[in-house]
Amino acid sequence: MDSILFIVFTLTFLFLVFQYFQLKKEKKKRHESLIESWGKSNQEKYINFERTNRYFLKSDHRFKSFQFISENTIVDLDLHDIFRLINRTISSIGEQFLYFKFLTIRPPNEKNKFSSIVEYFKKNDKERLKIQLILQQLATPKGYFVEKLIHDPHIERTNYFWVYILSSFITLSSIIISIWFPFFLLLLIPLFILNMAMHYANKKNLDFYNEGLSVLFKMIKVKSKLSPYFKNQIDDVSTKELQKLKVYSYFIQFTTDNDQDPFAQLLIWNIELLKIVFNVEVIAFYLCIRKLNNHRKTIDDLFQYIGKIDAAQSIANVQSDEFLTCRPTFSDQFEAVNLIHPLIENCVPNTFSLDKKGMLLTGSNMSGKTTFIRSVAINALLAQTFDFCFCKHYNAPYFKIYSSIRINDSLKENTSYYLQEVKSIKKIVEASQESTPSLFVMDELFKGTNTIERIKSANAILSYLSKGNHSTFVATHDLELTELQSDRYELWHFSESVKDEKIYFDHKLKKGKLSRFNAIEILKLNDYPEEIINTCLGT
Repeated sequence: MDSILFIVFTLTFLFLVFQYFQLKKEKKKRHESLIESWGKSNQEKYINFERTNRYFLKSDHRFKSFQFISENTIVDLDLHDIFRLINRTISSIGEQFLYFKFLTIRPPNEKNKFSSIVEYFKKNDKERLKIQLILQQLATPKGYFVEKLIHDPHIERTNYFWVYILSSFITLSSIIISIWFPFFLLLLIPLFILNMAMHYANKKNLDFYNEGLSVLFKMIKVKSKLSPYFKNQIDDVSTKELQKLKVYSYFIQFTTDNDQDPFAQLLIWNIELLKIVFNVEVIAFYLCIRKLNNHRKTIDDLFQYIGKIDAAQSIANVQSDEFLTCRPTFSDQFEAVNLIHPLIENCVPNTFSLDKKGMLLTGSNMSGKTTFIRSVAINALLAQTFDFCFCKHYNAPYFKIYSSIRINDSLKENTSYYLQEVKSIKKIVEASQESTPSLFVMDELFKGTNTIERIKSANAILSYLSKGNHSTFVATHDLELTELQSDRYELWHFSESVKDEKIYFDHKLKKGKLSRFNAIEILKLNDYPEEIINTCLGT
């Protein structure tokens, strides 16, 4: 007997030692991975934007902001691609919050504590790694469903809730009475069948909360570990009431993380039988949901607390990359030095300073016009959401941002390209009536109609927009507009050169209107018939 106990003890000890070193090995591996990935892009990471954008789309906070970015502008500026670049979050909660913060511009007078957290991560490597390891406890896709606990309507307690309690009471009474009267055990058979039916009928309700609640209880633990690092940087969130909810987690099977572990499965099934016998899970579930409904704001506060920390380490990661970045300043003057588009490899930096209402930008296709105006808007957005820009220096008014760049005709709405343009630009015209400064970026105004009406309409629109306290950037091929609007807008251009029968784009922003044209030369380089070339040249 002693030898058997010794063997059992030895095997148990060896198993525990093995588990200890496995955990230590995994922690070391995670630690090394975090060090290696710092300051490096992870754009290949798959992002399911239908899950990532849920908090942004459903939260009331965006309606209290200075501005939230429209779907139209998200498409125009390729903001999902920009998000892939800056998304270096660890948890799904952090990813959802980062997306929300990226597309929600805070009021200009609101105190910004986010930048101080970013700086903390940049300056404290040891603490950063410890915090990242803590956040990894929430590195699960289940975290995407926490926002449902905040925004979605909860299941209401059924009218026959008392049946669950009564059934549980009769079961317990039968077991106690059977000590003296064993035949009462026979009563347990129909009770067990009834309780089992109610237990598994409730599983579909439980499935609705399975992911969110299991992560919520982890969030409470994670928050307590994060708090010591951010006592003076983030407003604290009291989780006292939520911790009371945790008692219900002991009676509800939320996770199946141990499905492959036979010992864990054996234990789970034994517990499951006990829960069926006494209807524990059903009763605990409804009590939990009732209390959960009263703590939506606390859950939201906790979500934002953890999300803000994860988002801050993500932005610190981006700023530790090879990009040249700066902290923006805000005033009435609009100027930028060495501004780039972060998605363009080896992007040529450009510098400008505006004294007028905006910029009319000319140049041929592929010279860089549209990329540049996108760069301006993207950096303006990042300046106002994350307090950094991809340039050496950035100073501008605090803008609302509107765009009209990527227009498509709509078969679904039975609208032409021109009508879609009209609708898109009308939103900008309406926004220009506000006194709040706005940034308008537009590409090829009204190119869906004829030349004469296009120039007349574009001229009228630009004249109208110049009346407000706004900055307008327009990329255009219509040189007539530069003559008509030179008093209101500054003229800049991109140009290319033709050498050795090749076209070279320097993508360098130049002041003044375009004076050199290469369109006909490009036709020659592409072997157009000589008759066509001569006709173009008027010879």
